[in-house]
Amino acid sequence: MRFINTTNLKAPFYLVAAFAPQMVEQGSGKIINITTVLAHKGFAGASLYGATEAALTLLTRSWAAEFGPAGVNVNAIAPHLVRTPGIEGNMEVIDQVAKTLPVRRWAKPAEIAAKE
Repeated sequence: MRFINTTNLKAPFYLVAAFAPQMVEQGSGKIINITTVLAHKGFAGASLYGATEAALTLLTRSWAAEFGPAGVNVNAIAPHLVRTPGIEGNMEVIDQVAKTLPVRRWAKPAEIAAKE
């Protein structure tokens, strides 16, 4: 529980606290948080993870309202289901969830952060 909270909430909170003031001072900057569809749609067995991602989504919206007028762009990217080492132990459930998606599959990390 502590790891999820630290990774999904505390780290972004402290990073934004460290860097946003300088961005505001210079009148520009970009803050991009990576969240997940679980912030918007509940899945069995993912309540804590989804709750922390929903909290990050709300923090992102709040930061956009707070820092946007000073020229700082704040957004979140919320990919759906991405196969990463963190979900490898639960592939049966992941494959079932993937079948409910419009594309009927999970994504590969390179599809989310592809370089051109």
